[in-house]
Amino acid sequence: MKYVGSIILLSIISYTTAAQGISAGFRTGVGNTFDVTSVKDGIKHCYWEKQLFLRYETNGRLAFEISSTQYKYSYAAQYPKPICIWDDPIISETIGLTVTNNNFDFGISAQYDLSCSFLRDNCPLLKNFKSYLGITALTTLNDRTDAYTRRAFSDGNITEDRTRQTTLSDLQVGINHTTKYSFHRLFITSSTNITLSPHNLGSFAPMAYGENSLLNFRVGVGYTL
Repeated sequence: MKYVGSIILLSIISYTTAAQGISAGFRTGVGNTFDVTSVKDGIKHCYWEKQLFLRYETNGRLAFEISSTQYKYSYAAQYPKPICIWDDPIISETIGLTVTNNNFDFGISAQYDLSCSFLRDNCPLLKNFKSYLGITALTTLNDRTDAYTRRAFSDGNITEDRTRQTTLSDLQVGINHTTKYSFHRLFITSSTNITLSPHNLGSFAPMAYGENSLLNFRVGVGYTL
C-alpha cells in the first residue's frame, strides 16, 4: 500500500509539473562584448558560451526563465611603465600582460508570447512554434587572471607572475528574443540577447579594454518536465 501511495504521489507531482509548463535545457552560441559609448570601436571580445536554463510557461502568454551562462576570453593588455625610485631600483621590466576572464552570468527574464494564434491554427508548420519577446537582467561573476611576463636586466631571464581576483559585476538589463519549436516534450530553442550596464554608462568615456554591453545568440534543446 505504501508503494501504491508513492506511485500515486509521484504521478500527481509529474502531472502538475507538466501542466505548469516547466522545462529545462541547454543552449550554446556566440557572445560579444562591446562599449556602447564607443560603438565605432566595434566588438571588444568574441567568445563561445554555454548556458543552462530553467523555464516556466503559464497557461496564458507569459513565460519566465532563469539561466546560468559560462564563457571565457583572453586579451593582451597594456601595462604601466616602471617608475624608478632611488631606494627601490628596478631590476626587471614587464614585456607582456595577458588578461584572462572566466565569467559566469546569472540571469532572469520575463517574456511575452508574440505568436499569432490564427497562423498557428491554420498553418501546420507553425502549430508548435512560439516566439517570445521580453526583458532580462543579469549579473556576472568574473574570475580574472593577470599573467605578467617579466625580463630581468641582469641576465635576461624571463619569468611569469600571475595574480587572480574574483568580483561580482553590476547588474545589466536589456531585452531578449526567444523562439521555441516543440516535438511533444522535446523542443528546439534559440535566444538572442542584448544587455547594457547602466552604471558604466554614466561617464560616457570609452573603455580601453572593458565593456558595458553584451550581445549574444544561442541555440539549443530543452525538455518539458
